[in-house]
Amino acid sequence: MIVFNFDAVKTLLPVLLAKAEDSSVHLMFDDGIQAHRVMSFEPHTECFDCNGQFHDEVVGYCMKLVNSSVINFRICGGELVVA
Repeated sequence: MIVFNFDAVKTLLPVLLAKAEDSSVHLMFDDGIQAHRVMSFEPHTECFDCNGQFHDEVVGYCMKLVNSSVINFRICGGELVVA
């Protein structure tokens, strides 16, 4: 079991992306009041046209919790901020 808060999301990105939907790994998000189980952690991508070639770039992430809450993060100046 891994318990984390907003401050640790950027550090745990590789783990969240790889293991959020793995039922053998329990990821818990602590909002300061209660810990919530993370059900999924998915990247948001945008497709850009650059000189006739299309490139997908990650512009944020969506974290879904067991209580049906959704927390969106966006990348702003290299930092993750809650959207």
